[in-house]
Amino acid sequence: MKKHLIATVLALILVLAVALSAAAVVMEATHDCTGIDCHICEILKTIIDIVRTVSLTAVLILLYMIIGSPQRLTRLFSADLICFSTPVSEKIRLLN
Repeated sequence: MKKHLIATVLALILVLAVALSAAAVVMEATHDCTGIDCHICEILKTIIDIVRTVSLTAVLILLYMIIGSPQRLTRLFSADLICFSTPVSEKIRLLN
């Protein structure tokens, strides 16, 4: 139960960080740029990099959850799931 609570809190923090970063980008997108050493532009670049990293990580986690571990993928294509059980595979003798 404690692990579930910690995971939920961390997920909420992650979502909040991404939402606030997106809001900051939207609010500062039309700022008056001062040129090469513009601090707002540097902050926006950093935020965009963080959002891209988090997005990539989220996509990889979702793919892992959908496809699953390599063992689950192997079981998906194993002969046990493709072939149905038959009397021969169950080693039942038909003596009639």
